[in-house]
Amino acid sequence: ALGAELTHDYQERTTVVAWRTAYGLLGVVLTIGGAWSLFFRSTPAFPNGQYDPSAYPPFGIVFGALITASVFASALGTRRRVPHLPQPLGPQERIRFALLLRDYRGALANRSFGPFFLGLVIFFIVRGIQDVLGIYMVTYFWRLDPAQIQTVTIAALPGAVLGIPIWAAIAARTDKRPVFLAGVILFSVF
Repeated sequence: ALGAELTHDYQERTTVVAWRTAYGLLGVVLTIGGAWSLFFRSTPAFPNGQYDPSAYPPFGIVFGALITASVFASALGTRRRVPHLPQPLGPQERIRFALLLRDYRGALANRSFGPFFLGLVIFFIVRGIQDVLGIYMVTYFWRLDPAQIQTVTIAALPGAVLGIPIWAAIAARTDKRPVFLAGVILFSVF
């Protein structure tokens, strides 16, 4: 959420989003890769280590600690920018439910925001379904073993490594709205 506040420059925001996306995808790949390599190993009791319930607590603790550390690193890394962030103008209103509703109505009335918001809702519904059902699909429908699941996940990394700079270059030369909407539609279809 801080990305849009870090700079007023349109192109620099695109760069911030590209880096944020790259680090997010890298985190996913490292988490999945680490999960299958370090925690869900095959044992005599569980040839498919994914089914071993004792693997999940250490997995959760280690990656919970890594996520917490990354949040603090991000907060500390952007702390020097706080004095330069946009400040609210005028007196501060106390946050009330009616004020929130008024602000939501105002945002939704914006012609540019409506399609953007709809695109985000569709995108995150699809991502949520993908994230929640993905592990079930590869495990029970495709019947992949942990090594194969790890391979499929890591195989997505070159696409991201190539796709993010390509997206940043396209976004720098075109209007983001049609590029974003086309990307959400393509992602949702695939």
